[in-house]
Amino acid sequence: MEWREYAEAMARLARDLLEQDSVQATLDAISAAAVELVDGCESAGILAVRKGKAVTLSATHDMVRECDRLQGELGRGPASTWPGARAATVSTASPT
Repeated sequence: MEWREYAEAMARLARDLLEQDSVQATLDAISAAAVELVDGCESAGILAVRKGKAVTLSATHDMVRECDRLQGELGRGPASTWPGARAATVSTASPT
């Protein structure tokens, strides 16, 4: 995707996010946009760490939820790199 196409897609995403009627709908739209905008991305999700536990806030595929669960259970993965983290991360995974 060329920069102009990407910029136009991001502008459409911004407008779409403003039209969402709930936080959950906004998070789901962000996850779906990651699949659409990131080359090679087949699934995406938003993972937050709350009180040291991984919590999936949004996922485009059940496999993303399973990866997030395993990451929390095993204490390994991107979310585990921030001890006591409170920030949300966007994670992507491929079901293949």
